[in-house]
Amino acid sequence: MPAAAGWRSPRATSSSRSTTSSGPSPGRPRPRSGDRFLANLLARLLAAAPDPEIRDGERARALAERLVAAERDVLHVAALAKALAEVGRFNEAVRWQEDALAAARQAGRRDLEAALAADLARFRHREPSRTP
Repeated sequence: MPAAAGWRSPRATSSSRSTTSSGPSPGRPRPRSGDRFLANLLARLLAAAPDPEIRDGERARALAERLVAAERDVLHVAALAKALAEVGRFNEAVRWQEDALAAARQAGRRDLEAALAADLARFRHREPSRTP
């Protein structure tokens, strides 16, 4: 599993956008459950927004890695795959997306299967997602 990078609150301002940490910081708290939901939404938006002015693949990757380290949830794994694809790491994106799709199927989350499969096909064709 990739090393988790610095997590930033979804309430962070645009002036605090940089994530300079290359790994988890002992002094930095992991996101709490309610924060994880919002952080997941932010990671997906940063990774796959149709508007290039909004996308920030590296920030999305760092945030999604932190989420997966805190809680290996199917939605966090899918967000990480989107972020990896956005930064051009398609082979890793495919592996993570395959994991997300398998977990969704195992959990009976039929509501997620079509979207996860569509992104998997994009990543296999070396295309990023544009659906947050």
